[in-house]
Amino acid sequence: MKIATLVALSLVAGGAAAQPRVLTLDEALDKAFASAPGLAAAAGRATAAAERAEVAFGGYLPTLRFDAAYARQTGNYAPQPGQTPDVGTTTYGGETFNYFSFALVLNQPIYDFGRTGWAWESARAGAEAAREDGALARLDLWYRVSSRYLTAIAAAEAMAVAESTREMARRAAAQAQGMYKLGARPRIDLVQTEALAAAAEAGAVHAREQLAIAKSALLAAMGVREPAEFTTMRPAEEPETAEPAVEAAVEAALARRPERSRAEARTRGAEADVRQAKSDWWPMLAVGASGTANGPEFASLAPNWSAGAGLTWPLFSGLKTVHGARAAAASLAATRAEQREVDVTIRAEVEQAAAGVRLARQRLPALQASVRAAREAVTLAEARYKGGEGGQPEVLDSHRTLAHAELQRVRGELDLSMARLAFDRATARMPERLR
Repeated sequence: MKIATLVALSLVAGGAAAQPRVLTLDEALDKAFASAPGLAAAAGRATAAAERAEVAFGGYLPTLRFDAAYARQTGNYAPQPGQTPDVGTTTYGGETFNYFSFALVLNQPIYDFGRTGWAWESARAGAEAAREDGALARLDLWYRVSSRYLTAIAAAEAMAVAESTREMARRAAAQAQGMYKLGARPRIDLVQTEALAAAAEAGAVHAREQLAIAKSALLAAMGVREPAEFTTMRPAEEPETAEPAVEAAVEAALARRPERSRAEARTRGAEADVRQAKSDWWPMLAVGASGTANGPEFASLAPNWSAGAGLTWPLFSGLKTVHGARAAAASLAATRAEQREVDVTIRAEVEQAAAGVRLARQRLPALQASVRAAREAVTLAEARYKGGEGGQPEVLDSHRTLAHAELQRVRGELDLSMARLAFDRATARMPERLR
């Protein structure tokens, strides 16, 4: 009989507990997406990158600054070199005076040969790359939780097989012991069945520990700190459909994968950095205005104002412009190479995932047929044993073969589910609600 698709995944802290509730895969994903620290970190980085883009855009806007200063100072006169003698002579008094100074300064950049524009473009590309980092974090979280959920189901089904084998071995050992005492069977039957029972007990313990490990991994992926009681349920199988052609799947993956979009954004940012570095060769034009009020008495400050335009041309900056442009060009070359590498990696992942689905799908019918044949062998062996034609070793071998076939089927079903999940991950085909 096929292992039930509803399997227990209980996390019992001790003693009997109430019937655990069913935790579906959708609920596990919702919990993970609501509490995963990685998503919060990615969202924070995306917000910070978006704000840096706004900072870069601020280079287009005017700046307005207010300065205020107060000083207590002496008023001695010091003539400047070249002044005529009647202008004044140096004084040495110790008397001090108040001095107030206020200024309101406005500056508006006019043209800087693309410095601000390319800086803004680079920052915008960085913000887009950060958003794609967040999308990649969501894709990875979906895949991690889903794969561990499927692994936990397979571990529970494997434990059910191990427990069934253990119960069979216990019954066989009890039967062999009774028949040995009656003298109906040799001692070898008793020894073999007791050995099988011990091995089956060890197998059940191992399966239980593997289930505990799978549960712990699932909870860790969900971001749950404390153990909780629940059961898992195998998700409904999607209708069997032919896998898309590899080339079509690759094109879909290149269009949807966050890694590809992130690489493209980084390349655009590196191109903007190159142009910004080259713009440092050219001048900057700005206009400005200021108003000041200065004097020794706060009540009678002298007002002044000014307005004008200024041109700044960095003719030589210690070769910083030269080497900065070279560094930006080298970074662009590296970024373009990384983008090509991403394309190659995505293609390889899609091809390998498609091959994995085909292999797992082809293996599963044989594994299912093996289970059916093993069950029939058990029925025949038990009938022969009851009729006195066969021995206990034949029955034991048939049960071991059935247990092995059941485990292989469980692993085969897990392999197919994991292969489909890997294909969806490779083509970024995750549930729309989680994007």
